[in-house]
Amino acid sequence: FSGEIPYRASLIDGPIGDLNVMTRRTRYAHSVRRHRAAGTSIDRENIRVIVALSDRAICTIGPETLALARLDSLFVHGPESAAVEAPDWIEVEIWRHRPV
Repeated sequence: FSGEIPYRASLIDGPIGDLNVMTRRTRYAHSVRRHRAAGTSIDRENIRVIVALSDRAICTIGPETLALARLDSLFVHGPESAAVEAPDWIEVEIWRHRPV
């Protein structure tokens, strides 16, 4: 939703975590995907951010393997895909608008 739109909400079952992704809409766009199983963040020549939602996420990019703790994030920008071994994680993808 657009940030300038007012909204109201009520919690129905305890506290929540909130992930806010903001991009300058005249220059960039983004998508947010939640994954509930191991998977791969595929390179589409865009910036990607992987956010671990589980206690331990293992990310492999090329020959390098990194361990992420819960709520750690990993900036991925390059020609390689990222294999993510985690039961719960978010993938944010950001791309520049192409001239029409």
